[in-house]
Amino acid sequence: MAPPDEAVARLEERESAQEAPFLPACAALCRKGTPFPQAWREAVAKQGGSLTREDAAIVEALADTLGQCDLDGQLSSLSHAKALLAMQLAAARERCESHGKLYRTMGLLAGAFVVVFFI
Repeated sequence: MAPPDEAVARLEERESAQEAPFLPACAALCRKGTPFPQAWREAVAKQGGSLTREDAAIVEALADTLGQCDLDGQLSSLSHAKALLAMQLAAARERCESHGKLYRTMGLLAGAFVVVFFI
């Protein structure tokens, strides 16, 4: 139940923070005196890393509950965000698989076209 700016500062020290580049940015903004919800949103918007707009919107929405609700409310919000991000991941994997097949087929056909063109 630490204040959110302290919790983010602790998370920043972990090695796993490298996977979420917005955590150090949020901690830096909090150290400068920016209120946590604003710092969280700004950090996600600027340092989202590989987050899509939809992913960033899910993570940004956490600013409304982290440090604002009781423990159960925060855990529920985090669980909901985790479920939404898991659905986003499943959709991204499906798109990758289907587009990967398409690109391989197009590459093969383009190669065949070049061979036929030069013959």
